[in-house]
Amino acid sequence: MKTNLSIPLVLTLALTMVNGEILLAQKQPIAQVIESQGMKVKREQNSEYKDIKVQDNLYLGDLLRVPKGGKGVIQCTNNSTTWTVPDDDLPRGVANTCSPRKS
Repeated sequence: MKTNLSIPLVLTLALTMVNGEILLAQKQPIAQVIESQGMKVKREQNSEYKDIKVQDNLYLGDLLRVPKGGKGVIQCTNNSTTWTVPDDDLPRGVANTCSPRKS
């Protein structure tokens, strides 16, 4: 019986890898990037900021930074509100503006 349970578990973990990052299967995006010029994201499970591009999804726990002169605009998935992230290179939590969808 343990063998039967391990195959679906491995398959689920393999399917939750996106762009080399492991995403939890139950995590739903709370926002999407609609404009990015120099904007970076730090995912909850990572220690470094990485470049982010248009149409990338954002999740609860993600932090954004936009350098001076850069631009970042995100759109919340629950109500389509847009937010222009200040270009002061300070970390900003996506959840400060966008709330998770209510089930």
